[in-house]
Amino acid sequence: MRMLILGMAAAATLVAAGGDAQIPVTPLSPVVSRDDPNVIALYTDILRTIAGVPAPASREALEAQIAYTIDQSQANCPVVVAALHETLDTAQPKPTVQALRDVLTSASRCDRYGTAAVGGPGATLALGPVVGIGGGGGSNYANF
Repeated sequence: MRMLILGMAAAATLVAAGGDAQIPVTPLSPVVSRDDPNVIALYTDILRTIAGVPAPASREALEAQIAYTIDQSQANCPVVVAALHETLDTAQPKPTVQALRDVLTSASRCDRYGTAAVGGPGATLALGPVVGIGGGGGSNYANF
């Protein structure tokens, strides 16, 4: 173990001394313009969904409906994130804002691996909602 640590320290010293031995980093998810037709279409669908949820709906019910709408759109992560940001910029009641933030937090990961994480560059949310297996099973549209 000691040799591994010393080897890693030596390698780090060589890379740092080289100066131009830096690895170029590309962003995981490209930024999409708010003017993109896909963003506008999903944003419109999200607003239509929010308007269709009964007024006394809970945060969880709103979150489920928003997540379902996004899932059905089959949009990729950058489009979903841009549309959710656009929706958050509109005046919405507190439970709706909280639901949008919850969905945005899940969508922002854009990670193809991990618990309830679907995404990555070019991935879509079209794989469907998470299906719970333990105990009784069911569908959880609050996570994707």
